Amino acid sequence: MSTPTPPSGAVAPWKLWCVASILAGCDTWIDCGALPGLNWLWTTLSAVIAFGAIRAGTALAWRELTPLLIACALAGGAVVTANAPVLALLLLGVPASLAIGVSIAIGTENLEQRGARQLLLAPAIVLFAASGEALRRLSAGAGAVRAPQRLPVLRGVAFAAPVLLTFGLLLSAADPVLAAWRELAVQAFRDQSVLRRTLCFAGFAFMLLGTLGLASNPPALGAPAAARSPVPPRWVVGRTERMIVLGAVVALFALFLGLTASHLFGDRGGTPGTGVTYAQAAHQGFGELCLVASLCVALLLTLVASSDRPRLDPVERTLSALLVLETQLLLLSAVHRVSLYEEAYGFTEQRLAVQYYAGLVAVALAVLAAEILGSPDLKRLARRWTLAAGLALCGFVYWNHSAWIARQNLERYERTHTLDLRYLIVGLGADAVPEWTAFMARLPPAMQQRARDCFHSVDRPGRSDRTAHQSWYEWNYRRRLRDTALRTVGLDSAPPTPGPRATPAEACSG
Repeated sequence: MSTPTPPSGAVAPWKLWCVASILAGCDTWIDCGALPGLNWLWTTLSAVIAFGAIRAGTALAWRELTPLLIACALAGGAVVTANAPVLALLLLGVPASLAIGVSIAIGTENLEQRGARQLLLAPAIVLFAASGEALRRLSAGAGAVRAPQRLPVLRGVAFAAPVLLTFGLLLSAADPVLAAWRELAVQAFRDQSVLRRTLCFAGFAFMLLGTLGLASNPPALGAPAAARSPVPPRWVVGRTERMIVLGAVVALFALFLGLTASHLFGDRGGTPGTGVTYAQAAHQGFGELCLVASLCVALLLTLVASSDRPRLDPVERTLSALLVLETQLLLLSAVHRVSLYEEAYGFTEQRLAVQYYAGLVAVALAVLAAEILGSPDLKRLARRWTLAAGLALCGFVYWNHSAWIARQNLERYERTHTLDLRYLIVGLGADAVPEWTAFMARLPPAMQQRARDCFHSVDRPGRSDRTAHQSWYEWNYRRRLRDTALRTVGLDSAPPTPGPRATPAEACSG
Protein backbone atom coordinates (compact mmCIF):
# COMPACT_ATOMS: atom_id res chain seq x y z
CA MET A 1 0.00 0.00 0.00
CA SER A 2 1.62 3.24 -1.13
CA THR A 3 1.49 6.43 0.88
CA PRO A 4 -0.43 9.16 -0.95
CA THR A 5 1.72 11.96 -2.28
CA PRO A 6 0.87 15.38 -0.87
CA PRO A 7 -0.29 18.01 -3.34
CA SER A 8 2.27 20.25 -4.93
CA GLY A 9 3.28 23.01 -2.51
CA ALA A 10 1.76 21.18 0.48
CA VAL A 11 3.87 20.23 3.49
CA ALA A 12 4.49 16.56 4.17
CA PRO A 13 2.04 15.18 6.78
CA TRP A 14 4.78 14.06 9.16
CA LYS A 15 6.16 17.61 9.28
CA LEU A 16 2.74 18.98 10.20
CA TRP A 17 2.35 16.38 12.93
CA CYS A 18 5.82 17.13 14.32
CA VAL A 19 5.33 20.91 14.35
CA ALA A 20 1.83 20.65 15.85
CA SER A 21 2.98 18.18 18.53
CA ILE A 22 6.05 20.21 19.52
CA LEU A 23 4.13 23.47 19.73
CA ALA A 24 1.25 21.81 21.60
CA GLY A 25 3.71 20.31 24.09
CA CYS A 26 5.37 23.69 24.69
CA ASP A 27 2.02 25.46 24.97
CA THR A 28 0.75 22.88 27.47
CA TRP A 29 3.88 23.24 29.57
CA ILE A 30 3.79 27.02 29.81
CA ASP A 31 0.05 27.75 29.62
CA CYS A 32 -1.82 25.02 31.49
CA GLY A 33 -2.53 26.32 34.99
CA ALA A 34 -0.01 29.17 34.65
CA LEU A 35 -0.39 32.90 35.22
CA PRO A 36 -0.58 35.10 32.11
CA GLY A 37 2.79 36.45 31.09
CA LEU A 38 5.47 35.60 28.55
CA ASN A 39 3.62 32.34 27.86
CA TRP A 40 0.74 34.07 26.06
CA LEU A 41 3.14 35.95 23.81
CA TRP A 42 5.12 32.78 23.05
CA THR A 43 1.99 30.77 22.25
CA THR A 44 0.63 33.38 19.83
CA LEU A 45 3.96 34.29 18.23
CA SER A 46 5.01 30.68 17.67
CA ALA A 47 1.64 29.85 16.09
CA VAL A 48 1.86 32.86 13.76
CA ILE A 49 5.45 32.02 12.74
CA ALA A 50 4.56 28.38 12.12
CA PHE A 51 1.49 29.39 10.11
CA GLY A 52 3.51 31.79 7.96
CA ALA A 53 6.29 29.24 7.40
CA ILE A 54 3.96 26.38 6.45
CA ARG A 55 1.51 28.43 4.39
CA ALA A 56 1.40 27.17 0.83
CA GLY A 57 2.10 29.61 -1.98
CA THR A 58 3.54 33.09 -1.64
CA ALA A 59 4.49 34.80 1.59
CA LEU A 60 1.89 36.69 3.58
CA ALA A 61 1.17 40.13 2.19
CA TRP A 62 1.29 43.12 4.49
CA ARG A 63 -2.50 43.54 4.64
CA GLU A 64 -2.90 39.81 5.33
CA LEU A 65 -0.25 39.97 8.03
CA THR A 66 -1.77 42.98 9.85
CA PRO A 67 -4.43 41.03 11.88
CA LEU A 68 -1.79 38.48 12.88
CA LEU A 69 0.56 41.24 14.03
CA ILE A 70 -2.27 42.82 16.03
CA ALA A 71 -2.89 39.41 17.65
CA CYS A 72 0.79 39.22 18.64
CA ALA A 73 0.66 42.79 19.99
CA LEU A 74 -2.42 41.94 22.06
CA ALA A 75 -0.79 38.76 23.38
CA GLY A 76 2.23 40.84 24.35
CA GLY A 77 -0.12 42.80 26.59
CA ALA A 78 -0.16 39.79 28.93
CA VAL A 79 3.53 40.50 29.57
CA VAL A 80 2.77 44.10 30.50
CA THR A 81 -0.56 44.31 32.31
CA ALA A 82 -1.78 42.40 35.36
CA ASN A 83 -5.29 43.90 35.23
CA ALA A 84 -7.83 41.05 35.30
CA PRO A 85 -10.56 42.72 33.16
CA VAL A 86 -7.98 43.68 30.54
CA LEU A 87 -6.64 40.11 30.46
CA ALA A 88 -10.21 38.93 29.93
CA LEU A 89 -10.45 41.26 26.92
CA LEU A 90 -7.23 39.76 25.60
CA LEU A 91 -8.75 36.28 25.83
CA LEU A 92 -11.35 37.48 23.35
CA GLY A 93 -9.22 39.79 21.23
CA VAL A 94 -6.26 37.50 20.53
CA PRO A 95 -8.27 34.53 19.12
CA ALA A 96 -10.52 36.90 17.14
CA SER A 97 -7.53 38.65 15.55
CA LEU A 98 -5.88 35.31 14.79
CA ALA A 99 -9.08 34.02 13.20
CA ILE A 100 -9.42 37.10 11.00
CA GLY A 101 -5.78 36.79 9.90
CA VAL A 102 -6.09 33.07 9.18
CA SER A 103 -9.35 33.52 7.25
CA ILE A 104 -7.77 36.22 5.09
CA ALA A 105 -4.62 34.17 4.46
CA ILE A 106 -6.39 30.95 3.45
CA GLY A 107 -9.57 32.36 1.90
CA THR A 108 -10.18 32.57 -1.81
CA GLU A 109 -11.96 35.90 -1.51
CA ASN A 110 -10.07 39.04 -2.33
CA LEU A 111 -9.38 41.16 0.73
CA GLU A 112 -11.46 43.98 -0.80
CA GLN A 113 -14.50 41.66 -0.78
CA ARG A 114 -14.43 41.17 2.98
CA GLY A 115 -16.98 43.17 4.89
CA ALA A 116 -18.59 43.19 8.32
CA ARG A 117 -20.27 39.80 7.91
CA GLN A 118 -17.05 38.04 6.91
CA LEU A 119 -15.08 39.67 9.72
CA LEU A 120 -17.67 38.89 12.39
CA LEU A 121 -18.04 35.28 11.25
CA ALA A 122 -14.29 34.72 10.83
CA PRO A 123 -13.80 33.00 14.25
CA ALA A 124 -16.67 30.57 13.63
CA ILE A 125 -15.61 29.90 10.02
CA VAL A 126 -11.98 29.26 10.94
CA LEU A 127 -12.95 27.09 13.93
CA PHE A 128 -15.21 24.98 11.73
CA ALA A 129 -12.66 24.71 8.91
CA ALA A 130 -9.74 23.94 11.27
CA SER A 131 -11.77 21.29 13.10
CA GLY A 132 -12.70 19.62 9.84
CA GLU A 133 -9.10 19.72 8.64
CA ALA A 134 -7.85 18.28 11.95
CA LEU A 135 -10.37 15.43 11.78
CA ARG A 136 -9.29 14.72 8.22
CA ARG A 137 -5.64 14.67 9.26
CA LEU A 138 -6.41 12.42 12.23
CA SER A 139 -8.30 10.01 10.00
CA ALA A 140 -5.44 9.94 7.50
CA GLY A 141 -2.95 9.46 10.33
CA ALA A 142 -4.94 6.58 11.81
CA GLY A 143 -5.09 4.94 8.38
CA ALA A 144 -1.33 5.30 7.97
CA VAL A 145 -0.67 3.82 11.42
CA ARG A 146 -2.88 0.81 10.65
CA ALA A 147 -0.94 0.09 7.47
CA PRO A 148 0.46 -3.53 7.41
CA GLN A 149 4.10 -2.40 7.33
CA ARG A 150 3.62 -0.46 10.58
CA LEU A 151 1.88 -3.16 12.62
CA PRO A 152 5.19 -4.63 13.93
CA VAL A 153 6.13 -1.18 15.29
CA LEU A 154 2.80 -0.88 17.10
CA ARG A 155 3.14 -4.37 18.59
CA GLY A 156 6.70 -3.56 19.69
CA VAL A 157 5.60 -0.37 21.43
CA ALA A 158 2.71 -2.21 23.13
CA PHE A 159 5.05 -4.91 24.43
CA ALA A 160 7.82 -2.50 25.49
CA ALA A 161 5.62 -0.09 27.48
CA PRO A 162 4.72 -2.39 30.42
CA VAL A 163 8.23 -3.85 30.51
CA LEU A 164 9.76 -0.37 30.62
CA LEU A 165 7.32 0.73 33.35
CA THR A 166 8.07 -2.34 35.50
CA PHE A 167 11.84 -2.00 35.24
CA GLY A 168 11.65 1.75 35.86
CA LEU A 169 9.65 1.30 39.08
CA LEU A 170 12.11 -1.31 40.33
CA LEU A 171 15.14 0.83 39.53
CA SER A 172 13.57 3.90 41.17
CA ALA A 173 14.08 2.20 44.55
CA ALA A 174 17.84 2.26 43.95
CA ASP A 175 18.29 5.75 42.50
CA PRO A 176 17.17 9.06 44.09
CA VAL A 177 16.60 10.79 40.73
CA LEU A 178 14.32 8.04 39.48
CA ALA A 179 12.61 8.00 42.87
CA ALA A 180 11.91 11.73 42.59
CA TRP A 181 10.47 11.24 39.11
CA ARG A 182 8.28 8.44 40.43
CA GLU A 183 6.93 10.65 43.21
CA LEU A 184 6.24 13.44 40.74
CA ALA A 185 4.31 11.03 38.53
CA VAL A 186 2.33 9.69 41.48
CA GLN A 187 1.54 13.22 42.66
CA ALA A 188 0.47 14.21 39.14
CA PHE A 189 -2.06 11.38 39.05
CA ARG A 190 -3.16 12.14 42.58
CA ASP A 191 -3.97 15.83 41.98
CA GLN A 192 -5.32 15.09 38.47
CA SER A 193 -2.82 17.44 36.80
CA VAL A 194 -2.08 14.68 34.29
CA LEU A 195 -5.70 14.76 33.13
CA ARG A 196 -5.70 18.57 32.86
CA ARG A 197 -2.46 18.66 30.94
CA THR A 198 -3.55 15.81 28.68
CA LEU A 199 -6.72 17.68 27.80
CA CYS A 200 -4.73 20.91 27.25
CA PHE A 201 -2.30 19.09 24.97
CA ALA A 202 -5.12 17.47 23.01
CA GLY A 203 -6.87 20.81 22.53
CA PHE A 204 -3.72 22.67 21.45
CA ALA A 205 -2.62 19.85 19.15
CA PHE A 206 -6.05 19.53 17.55
CA MET A 207 -6.35 23.22 16.69
CA LEU A 208 -2.71 23.56 15.61
CA LEU A 209 -2.97 20.50 13.38
CA GLY A 210 -6.12 21.85 11.76
CA THR A 211 -4.86 25.42 11.35
CA LEU A 212 -1.44 24.41 10.02
CA GLY A 213 -3.16 21.92 7.73
CA LEU A 214 -5.27 24.75 6.32
CA ALA A 215 -2.10 26.79 5.81
CA SER A 216 -0.46 23.90 3.94
CA ASN A 217 -3.45 23.11 1.75
CA PRO A 218 -5.99 25.96 1.97
CA PRO A 219 -9.58 25.03 1.09
CA ALA A 220 -12.09 27.12 -0.79
CA LEU A 221 -13.96 28.80 2.03
CA GLY A 222 -16.11 30.72 -0.37
CA ALA A 223 -16.70 31.31 -4.04
CA PRO A 224 -14.01 33.29 -5.84
CA ALA A 225 -14.68 36.99 -5.97
CA ALA A 226 -14.45 37.03 -9.74
CA ALA A 227 -17.28 34.50 -10.01
CA ARG A 228 -19.65 36.59 -7.98
CA SER A 229 -21.91 39.14 -9.51
CA PRO A 230 -22.52 42.43 -7.71
CA VAL A 231 -25.43 42.14 -5.33
CA PRO A 232 -27.73 45.14 -5.40
CA PRO A 233 -29.10 46.48 -2.12
CA ARG A 234 -32.14 44.60 -0.86
CA TRP A 235 -34.04 47.82 -0.41
CA VAL A 236 -33.41 51.32 -1.63
CA VAL A 237 -34.35 54.59 0.06
CA GLY A 238 -34.71 57.41 -2.42
CA ARG A 239 -32.77 60.64 -2.31
CA THR A 240 -35.81 62.62 -1.15
CA GLU A 241 -36.46 60.33 1.80
CA ARG A 242 -32.81 60.39 2.84
CA MET A 243 -32.69 64.19 2.59
CA ILE A 244 -35.80 64.52 4.78
CA VAL A 245 -34.37 62.20 7.45
CA LEU A 246 -30.95 63.89 7.44
CA GLY A 247 -32.42 67.39 7.44
CA ALA A 248 -34.77 66.61 10.31
CA VAL A 249 -32.04 65.10 12.50
CA VAL A 250 -29.61 67.93 11.70
CA ALA A 251 -32.27 70.48 12.66
CA LEU A 252 -33.09 68.63 15.89
CA PHE A 253 -29.44 68.45 16.91
CA ALA A 254 -28.94 72.12 16.07
CA LEU A 255 -31.97 73.04 18.21
CA PHE A 256 -30.65 70.94 21.11
CA LEU A 257 -27.16 72.44 20.88
CA GLY A 258 -28.63 75.94 20.78
CA LEU A 259 -30.96 75.42 23.75
CA THR A 260 -28.25 73.85 25.91
CA ALA A 261 -25.32 76.01 24.80
CA SER A 262 -25.22 77.77 28.18
CA HIS A 263 -24.50 74.59 30.11
CA LEU A 264 -23.59 72.01 27.48
CA PHE A 265 -19.90 72.40 28.28
CA GLY A 266 -20.39 74.18 31.60
CA ASP A 267 -20.51 73.06 35.21
CA ARG A 268 -24.28 72.91 35.69
CA GLY A 269 -23.96 70.65 38.73
CA GLY A 270 -21.63 73.16 40.40
CA THR A 271 -23.66 76.26 39.59
CA PRO A 272 -25.76 77.50 42.54
CA GLY A 273 -29.47 77.84 41.92
CA THR A 274 -29.79 75.20 39.21
CA GLY A 275 -31.09 72.57 41.61
CA VAL A 276 -29.05 69.96 39.75
CA THR A 277 -26.45 67.77 41.49
CA TYR A 278 -23.33 66.40 39.84
CA ALA A 279 -24.85 62.94 39.78
CA GLN A 280 -27.97 64.27 38.05
CA ALA A 281 -25.99 66.37 35.59
CA ALA A 282 -23.93 63.37 34.52
CA HIS A 283 -26.41 60.53 34.85
CA GLN A 284 -29.32 62.40 33.28
CA GLY A 285 -27.35 63.28 30.19
CA PHE A 286 -24.28 61.21 29.56
CA GLY A 287 -25.96 57.90 28.82
CA GLU A 288 -28.50 59.51 26.53
CA LEU A 289 -25.85 61.50 24.65
CA CYS A 290 -23.72 58.39 24.06
CA LEU A 291 -26.77 56.42 22.98
CA VAL A 292 -27.80 59.15 20.53
CA ALA A 293 -24.27 59.22 19.07
CA SER A 294 -24.26 55.44 18.64
CA LEU A 295 -27.70 55.51 17.00
CA CYS A 296 -26.50 58.31 14.74
CA VAL A 297 -23.69 56.07 13.48
CA ALA A 298 -26.24 53.35 12.76
CA LEU A 299 -28.56 55.85 11.02
CA LEU A 300 -25.85 57.20 8.72
CA LEU A 301 -24.68 53.68 7.94
CA THR A 302 -28.23 52.61 7.09
CA LEU A 303 -28.85 55.60 4.83
CA VAL A 304 -25.58 55.09 2.96
CA ALA A 305 -26.24 51.36 2.56
CA SER A 306 -29.73 52.03 1.20
CA SER A 307 -28.49 54.32 -1.56
CA ASP A 308 -28.34 52.96 -5.10
CA ARG A 309 -25.69 55.49 -6.13
CA PRO A 310 -21.92 54.96 -5.90
CA ARG A 311 -21.52 58.53 -4.63
CA LEU A 312 -23.88 60.78 -2.68
CA ASP A 313 -24.83 64.15 -4.13
CA PRO A 314 -23.28 67.34 -2.67
CA VAL A 315 -26.32 68.37 -0.60
CA GLU A 316 -26.59 64.94 0.99
CA ARG A 317 -22.87 64.86 1.72
CA THR A 318 -23.11 68.30 3.31
CA LEU A 319 -26.02 67.29 5.55
CA SER A 320 -24.22 64.09 6.55
CA ALA A 321 -21.06 66.04 7.40
CA LEU A 322 -23.08 68.48 9.52
CA LEU A 323 -24.72 65.58 11.34
CA VAL A 324 -21.32 64.04 12.06
CA LEU A 325 -20.03 67.38 13.38
CA GLU A 326 -23.05 67.85 15.64
CA THR A 327 -22.72 64.32 16.94
CA GLN A 328 -19.07 64.90 17.75
CA LEU A 329 -20.10 67.96 19.78
CA LEU A 330 -22.59 65.80 21.69
CA LEU A 331 -19.84 63.30 22.47
CA LEU A 332 -17.53 66.07 23.68
CA SER A 333 -20.29 67.31 25.95
CA ALA A 334 -20.84 63.80 27.31
CA VAL A 335 -17.15 63.34 28.09
CA HIS A 336 -17.08 66.77 29.75
CA ARG A 337 -20.01 65.82 32.00
CA VAL A 338 -18.26 62.66 33.15
CA SER A 339 -15.06 64.57 33.85
CA LEU A 340 -17.02 66.90 36.14
CA TYR A 341 -18.58 63.89 37.84
CA GLU A 342 -15.11 62.37 38.36
CA GLU A 343 -13.83 65.55 39.95
CA ALA A 344 -16.73 65.46 42.38
CA TYR A 345 -16.93 61.73 43.17
CA GLY A 346 -13.60 60.21 42.13
CA PHE A 347 -12.16 58.29 39.21
CA THR A 348 -13.02 54.65 38.44
CA GLU A 349 -12.40 52.19 35.65
CA GLN A 350 -16.08 52.21 34.72
CA ARG A 351 -16.13 55.99 34.29
CA LEU A 352 -12.94 55.87 32.26
CA ALA A 353 -14.36 53.05 30.14
CA VAL A 354 -17.38 55.07 29.10
CA GLN A 355 -15.10 57.96 28.12
CA TYR A 356 -12.99 55.54 26.11
CA TYR A 357 -16.17 54.28 24.45
CA ALA A 358 -17.11 57.84 23.52
CA GLY A 359 -13.68 58.23 21.93
CA LEU A 360 -14.21 55.05 19.89
CA VAL A 361 -17.58 56.32 18.66
CA ALA A 362 -15.91 59.59 17.67
CA VAL A 363 -13.29 57.70 15.66
CA ALA A 364 -15.99 55.57 14.05
CA LEU A 365 -17.86 58.73 13.06
CA ALA A 366 -14.71 60.27 11.57
CA VAL A 367 -14.00 57.16 9.49
CA LEU A 368 -17.63 57.04 8.38
CA ALA A 369 -17.49 60.72 7.40
CA ALA A 370 -14.43 60.03 5.23
CA GLU A 371 -16.37 57.33 3.40
CA ILE A 372 -19.46 59.52 2.97
CA LEU A 373 -17.46 62.41 1.50
CA GLY A 374 -15.88 60.07 -1.04
CA SER A 375 -17.27 56.96 -2.69
CA PRO A 376 -18.79 54.91 0.16
CA ASP A 377 -17.61 51.32 0.42
CA LEU A 378 -19.22 49.57 3.37
CA LYS A 379 -16.85 46.60 3.25
CA ARG A 380 -13.86 48.90 3.35
CA LEU A 381 -15.52 50.79 6.19
CA ALA A 382 -15.95 47.53 8.17
CA ARG A 383 -12.26 46.68 7.68
CA ARG A 384 -11.20 50.14 8.83
CA TRP A 385 -13.46 49.97 11.87
CA THR A 386 -12.04 46.55 12.74
CA LEU A 387 -8.48 47.85 12.42
CA ALA A 388 -9.32 50.90 14.55
CA ALA A 389 -10.90 48.68 17.21
CA GLY A 390 -7.83 46.43 17.30
CA LEU A 391 -5.45 49.37 17.62
CA ALA A 392 -7.66 50.95 20.30
CA LEU A 393 -7.60 47.72 22.30
CA CYS A 394 -3.80 47.57 21.97
CA GLY A 395 -3.57 51.12 23.29
CA PHE A 396 -5.86 50.34 26.20
CA VAL A 397 -3.84 47.24 27.09
CA TYR A 398 -0.42 48.89 27.06
CA TRP A 399 -1.56 52.10 28.76
CA ASN A 400 -1.52 51.68 32.53
CA HIS A 401 -4.93 53.19 33.11
CA SER A 402 -5.11 51.76 36.65
CA ALA A 403 -2.04 53.77 37.67
CA TRP A 404 -3.52 56.86 36.04
CA ILE A 405 -6.78 56.43 37.97
CA ALA A 406 -4.86 55.92 41.22
CA ARG A 407 -2.83 59.06 40.62
CA GLN A 408 -5.93 61.12 39.86
CA ASN A 409 -7.68 59.89 43.01
CA LEU A 410 -4.65 60.55 45.19
CA GLU A 411 -4.18 64.06 43.81
CA ARG A 412 -7.89 64.64 44.34
CA TYR A 413 -7.43 63.51 47.97
CA GLU A 414 -4.92 66.32 48.50
CA ARG A 415 -7.61 68.78 47.43
CA THR A 416 -10.73 67.25 48.97
CA HIS A 417 -9.40 64.91 51.73
CA THR A 418 -11.72 62.12 50.55
CA LEU A 419 -10.43 58.78 49.30
CA ASP A 420 -11.95 55.36 48.66
CA LEU A 421 -9.15 53.20 50.06
CA ARG A 422 -10.79 49.90 49.22
CA TYR A 423 -11.19 50.79 45.56
CA LEU A 424 -7.67 52.23 45.38
CA ILE A 425 -5.98 49.19 46.91
CA VAL A 426 -8.32 46.34 46.00
CA GLY A 427 -10.37 47.49 43.03
CA LEU A 428 -7.53 48.76 40.83
CA GLY A 429 -5.39 45.66 41.26
CA ALA A 430 -1.67 45.08 40.77
CA ASP A 431 -1.15 47.67 38.03
CA ALA A 432 -1.90 50.53 40.43
CA VAL A 433 0.26 49.34 43.35
CA PRO A 434 3.49 51.19 42.37
CA GLU A 435 1.52 54.42 42.02
CA TRP A 436 -0.13 54.45 45.44
CA THR A 437 2.92 53.08 47.27
CA ALA A 438 5.07 55.87 45.80
CA PHE A 439 2.42 58.38 46.92
CA MET A 440 2.26 57.06 50.51
CA ALA A 441 5.03 59.38 51.73
CA ARG A 442 2.81 62.35 50.84
CA LEU A 443 -0.13 61.02 52.86
CA PRO A 444 -0.70 61.92 56.52
CA PRO A 445 0.57 59.28 58.99
CA ALA A 446 -2.96 58.24 59.93
CA MET A 447 -3.91 57.69 56.29
CA GLN A 448 -0.69 55.75 55.69
CA GLN A 449 -1.54 53.39 58.53
CA ARG A 450 -5.08 52.97 57.22
CA ALA A 451 -3.69 52.11 53.81
CA ARG A 452 -1.40 49.48 55.34
CA ASP A 453 -4.23 48.00 57.37
CA CYS A 454 -6.46 47.93 54.31
CA PHE A 455 -3.82 46.18 52.24
CA HIS A 456 -3.04 43.59 54.92
CA SER A 457 -6.75 42.87 55.36
CA VAL A 458 -7.06 41.66 51.78
CA ASP A 459 -3.56 40.58 50.68
CA ARG A 460 -0.59 38.86 52.29
CA PRO A 461 1.92 38.33 49.50
CA GLY A 462 4.45 36.62 51.75
CA ARG A 463 1.98 33.83 52.52
CA SER A 464 -0.58 33.57 49.78
CA ASP A 465 0.65 35.38 46.69
CA ARG A 466 1.18 32.87 43.96
CA THR A 467 3.64 35.09 42.13
CA ALA A 468 6.24 34.45 44.82
CA HIS A 469 7.03 31.13 43.11
CA GLN A 470 6.18 31.88 39.50
CA SER A 471 8.07 30.31 36.61
CA TRP A 472 10.05 32.28 34.07
CA TYR A 473 7.30 31.96 31.47
CA GLU A 474 4.83 33.59 33.88
CA TRP A 475 6.94 36.74 34.12
CA ASN A 476 4.93 39.93 33.96
CA TYR A 477 6.30 43.45 33.93
CA ARG A 478 3.72 45.09 36.18
CA ARG A 479 3.57 42.19 38.63
CA ARG A 480 7.30 42.61 39.01
CA LEU A 481 6.88 46.35 39.57
CA ARG A 482 4.20 45.62 42.16
CA ASP A 483 6.46 43.23 44.09
CA THR A 484 9.31 45.76 44.04
CA ALA A 485 7.01 48.57 45.20
CA LEU A 486 5.62 46.47 48.07
CA ARG A 487 9.13 45.59 49.24
CA THR A 488 10.08 49.27 49.15
CA VAL A 489 7.37 50.25 51.63
CA GLY A 490 7.59 47.06 53.69
CA LEU A 491 4.29 45.54 52.60
CA ASP A 492 5.75 42.35 51.14
CA SER A 493 5.18 40.34 54.33
CA ALA A 494 2.38 39.74 56.82
CA PRO A 495 1.75 42.44 59.46
CA PRO A 496 3.78 41.96 62.65
CA THR A 497 0.77 42.06 64.97
CA PRO A 498 -0.62 38.58 65.66
CA GLY A 499 -4.26 37.71 65.95
CA PRO A 500 -7.21 37.84 63.57
CA ARG A 501 -7.26 40.41 60.82
CA ALA A 502 -9.90 43.06 60.46
CA THR A 503 -12.32 42.51 57.64
CA PRO A 504 -11.67 44.53 54.45
CA ALA A 505 -14.80 46.57 55.09
CA GLU A 506 -13.55 47.55 58.55
CA ALA A 507 -9.91 48.18 57.60
CA CYS A 508 -10.69 50.13 54.42
CA SER A 509 -13.60 52.17 55.73
CA GLY A 510 -13.57 55.85 56.53
